[in-house]
Amino acid sequence: MALAMPAIVRAGSLKDPDVAELFFRDDPEKLFTDLREIGHGSFGAVYFAHDIRTNEVVAIKKMSYGGKQSNEKWQDIIKEVKFLQKLRHPNTVEYHGCYLREHTAWLVMEYCLGSASDLLEVHKKPLQEVEIAAIVHGALQGLVYLHSHNMIHRDVKAGNILLTEPGQVKLGDFGSASIMAPANSFVGTPYWMAPEVILAMDEGQYDGKVDVWSLGITAIELAERKPPLFNMNAMSALYHIAQNESPVLLSNHWSDYFRNFVDSCLQKIAQDRPTSDVLLKVQRGTKAVLTEEKKFQQHILGQQKKELTGLLESQKRQYRARKEQLKEELNENQSTPKREKQEWLVHQKECLQQLQAEEEAGLLRRQRQYYELQCRQYKRKMLLARHNLEQDLLREELNKKQTLKDLDCAMLLRHHETTQELEFRQLGLVQRTRADLIRTQHQTELTNQMEYNKRREQELRQKHAVEVRQQPKSLKVSEEGEGESAEGPGDRWDGKAGGAGVTDGEGGEMCDVELDGAGCVGEGEGGLERKDKLDGDVRTKGNEEEKDEWKVSEEGTEDREVEGGQWEEDEEEGKTHVDTDEEEEEGRGVADGCPSEFISSLSPEKRRLRERIDELSEFYFPDVEEEEPAPASP
Repeated sequence: MALAMPAIVRAGSLKDPDVAELFFRDDPEKLFTDLREIGHGSFGAVYFAHDIRTNEVVAIKKMSYGGKQSNEKWQDIIKEVKFLQKLRHPNTVEYHGCYLREHTAWLVMEYCLGSASDLLEVHKKPLQEVEIAAIVHGALQGLVYLHSHNMIHRDVKAGNILLTEPGQVKLGDFGSASIMAPANSFVGTPYWMAPEVILAMDEGQYDGKVDVWSLGITAIELAERKPPLFNMNAMSALYHIAQNESPVLLSNHWSDYFRNFVDSCLQKIAQDRPTSDVLLKVQRGTKAVLTEEKKFQQHILGQQKKELTGLLESQKRQYRARKEQLKEELNENQSTPKREKQEWLVHQKECLQQLQAEEEAGLLRRQRQYYELQCRQYKRKMLLARHNLEQDLLREELNKKQTLKDLDCAMLLRHHETTQELEFRQLGLVQRTRADLIRTQHQTELTNQMEYNKRREQELRQKHAVEVRQQPKSLKVSEEGEGESAEGPGDRWDGKAGGAGVTDGEGGEMCDVELDGAGCVGEGEGGLERKDKLDGDVRTKGNEEEKDEWKVSEEGTEDREVEGGQWEEDEEEGKTHVDTDEEEEEGRGVADGCPSEFISSLSPEKRRLRERIDELSEFYFPDVEEEEPAPASP
């Protein structure tokens, strides 16, 4: 039976309950009015709209899932909707819902005035460092939230950093985002793409640090209006990002803090690049340091300004006092012409102003030197504090890594111990199983050998019995007679009367006298009469011998002792032999020295007695060789 192929879900199908609950069933055209396009891209277009229910301004992102690759487009829409539903943070765009109409998905989100890229287009110049710091700080807070939930944005750039009317920074456009980290897809915008994303198909997975790289490129974009390598085509830029050194800020007027931040974000090796939360702590520390430095500078400048103001006021007082003194001196000397007095007064005034200017310049010089010295000392102090902070953060991160490594090591040790214990148990079990198998195999072989020996012994007995029965009757009678004459007429074989040998004195012929009444029939005239005469005696003797010598056990087996050995045979086997003997008796006749009419006329009781005596003769004479019957004497 052929296996059924899995059904392909049609784009826009809401049969799956998990997919159906992602979308509202209302008609979006009846809920939103005044749609105006405010942006577009490969995904579709973004519209400005009003929500009729709340009279709220919203942004609607229309994404079509019809035409070619409709299933892929539908899966991308489902992925972005699921991602937006999980977001709950002030620095991520707020999601209101999704509607479907005419093979188009309407993603409704909060409205933002524009992006950081729009600021560059409006001002036509790079942003100031303070503005860049504010934008980067808000984006970094959103990235910390995403990374803490194992999410990756994978498309951080100025165009996807949105600004609200109150000036709040929000991350948007999560079409390239990954819900699970780490990831290994080649996703993003080439100029902002991290090296490990470019090399992901060859070197493996990446994590949230790719967003940190993109944030560093975004900082350069805000500072220089374009990202690095923007003058190249996309493929060349990807090659340079993967093979060359990390980009840096080109201008020298940026502060060391900003340069250090960009350099930290653009570490080529991902392991050396800080995570978003560590970078946020560093930025907060840097921001605090800048604020304190600014306050310190303002404090020094204020003191110097007060000092300069006091100096100027003091010079003015001195100037007025000196002027009054000169006037008094001129008034006392009446002989000096007025013109000379005026020239001398102007000269004295210029000298006084020159002295005051030199004094003011000296004060300003001393103040500037003092300010520079204090700023250098403060920067040195702050650099040491920042260095200590970075050392503490690195030490904390190293401690975390060391803790994780210790946990991993402990887990590996426990795993090793558990595995070793299981291996020992398995090895012991295998050894015990092997020993049991060897023991069972040995026992089975022993049992099979014993059964084989028993069967072989039975087969040999049966074969010997058959060979003995197939001998001529006259030879059997002769052999039995010889055996009886050798032991004596009154002796029994091992105390058991299995049969008797009778010698015919007149004819000199050995006959087999059997207890079933079928005696020897001689060739002379008296043979038949002798057989009749012995019939009754033999029958009585056979019955007594049967009662004395045969013992039947309760299980139905017959025990016999032959030359010190004990043999057991089943009654069924004996019955089988009896049946065989009966068939063979019918085949005997004149060849055995007895007429067939006498054999056929035996009663069943005599027949059984004869069969048992035949069985006894088989065991008592197992090695009797076949001999030709001796010729009868004339």
